[in-house]
Amino acid sequence: MNVRLLTTIIFLMVNSAFCDINTDEEPVSSENVDSICQYVPGIKLPSRDHELHCCDLIFENYRSRWYFGAAYLTRYLDTLQSWTCPQLEEECSSRNLAFTKFSSLVYDYFCNYTLVSNECSEVVLNLLKKKAPTVSNASWTSIVKLLDSTQLTLDQLKEPCVEIALFDKEDTHRGDFQEVHGINIPFCGYVWCGFDQETILRYSISPWTCVTNKCKASTIAVTVVIAILSVLIMLLNITVIVIMRNPKLRKSQSIYKLTLAGADFLIGAFVLPT
Repeated sequence: MNVRLLTTIIFLMVNSAFCDINTDEEPVSSENVDSICQYVPGIKLPSRDHELHCCDLIFENYRSRWYFGAAYLTRYLDTLQSWTCPQLEEECSSRNLAFTKFSSLVYDYFCNYTLVSNECSEVVLNLLKKKAPTVSNASWTSIVKLLDSTQLTLDQLKEPCVEIALFDKEDTHRGDFQEVHGINIPFCGYVWCGFDQETILRYSISPWTCVTNKCKASTIAVTVVIAILSVLIMLLNITVIVIMRNPKLRKSQSIYKLTLAGADFLIGAFVLPT
């Protein structure tokens, strides 16, 4: 495999992976789901039969679309719980999407709420004490009420326990909580995190926000390599083009080589740096 082909493949892997991430949620119950199944907090469906019918539709719809980041796991499980869907038990048993610490905590929140408080109370409480040393030990519910995203740094907000605590705040998970979701990003694996609306607006959150430092370093390294290869491709092909300008070398084979050199030059100059 030549350098040009290898460089192009690496570039396409990195570029396409980050393009797959979607931070704009489409309702779980859109398009293929009956209009009566649109979930509105506090609004009950007409009957239990309607609920079960909508549960089936929501369940199948989300399973076919979660990969594209078109719907949030928090909204999906919240819907199943609100309608007392039997599928919630299956989701809690399989936990198929518990790829990251955050998504695992989302399952804990809807499947066994006690696990969230047991695992995250100390983490969030210690964070609060750094901001307000007078804060004393308190229940998870009290800790959540004291949490204010505007008083936290971005690094603190990226802590999964803080993310699930902000989701747990009153009214936050009823429409103001957003997820950042990316699958199969080279060197990063799964990226899945969540922030409240205030944080999204204040920090201009993007998929890059959620990746680990190791992932960032690897991605930057690959980008540097691609840039270097781009420059080398350009220099080598400029050399070929200059040499081919010699009248003595203007043969059919030389013209063919000149065409290839021109194509390679365009790749190095415009495609790879894009």
